[in-house]
Amino acid sequence: SDVMALGPRITQPEVLAAGDGKLWVTGISPDQGSASLQEFDEDTGKVLSTISLPDNWPGEIAVGDKAIWLRTQQGEESTHLVKIDTTTHQIAVNVTLQKDGGLAVTRDAVWTVNGSLGLFRIDPQTGHTIATIQLPGGLYAPLGLTSGPLGVFLGSSYDGSILRVNEQTNTVRLVT
Repeated sequence: SDVMALGPRITQPEVLAAGDGKLWVTGISPDQGSASLQEFDEDTGKVLSTISLPDNWPGEIAVGDKAIWLRTQQGEESTHLVKIDTTTHQIAVNVTLQKDGGLAVTRDAVWTVNGSLGLFRIDPQTGHTIATIQLPGGLYAPLGLTSGPLGVFLGSSYDGSILRVNEQTNTVRLVT
């Protein structure tokens, strides 16, 4: 399909992810109400499901094993890490966080920055924090986060630094 119609609960698309033949789209909700996550068939553009989210602003999104992970926020009042089961289309995990930050998924962990509180390594099945890794920068910790074949990396727009996570020791080291 050349055009995919977004539902009425997305006034402005903010984040999207693709995986397993699906496109997942979410964005700011109208009137400060709950946001939604829409699942599209990648080939036809047809809406396959619409999932209501607990907050009105979705920030980061990542595709995991049979899951979509989202960082969400309700105004400036609360921040969450949410796991959507792609089979049941239900929220399977909802972790309350305190600060904004990046999100990445690896084979055995979900990684999210909780602002100056550090980098959280989270068990993708239970949502429990496995490790908290202290980050340099205090109130200005690196917020950018990505993962891939080379590992897990953080980037700071505050000082231009790039850090690499040692997944064996749950530490970070400066790359540049």
